[in-house]
Amino acid sequence: MMIPGYILAGLWGATGSCALLIGGFFGYKYNISKRVIVVIKAFSSGILISAVCFELLFEACAYGDLI
Repeated sequence: MMIPGYILAGLWGATGSCALLIGGFFGYKYNISKRVIVVIKAFSSGILISAVCFELLFEACAYGDLI
């Protein structure tokens, strides 16, 4: 059975937003030091930048006829 695209997009959106809810819960429940928050933010921003670079790399290689 094939799942329609809009339902699949909604499920992935809900899955991604669960991380936000879990992070909000831990931030409210526990007193997390600023150093831990900075480390988590730095790691997350590095992952985000690398994901964008990989996405742009494949598009640039296809546009420049390198693939």
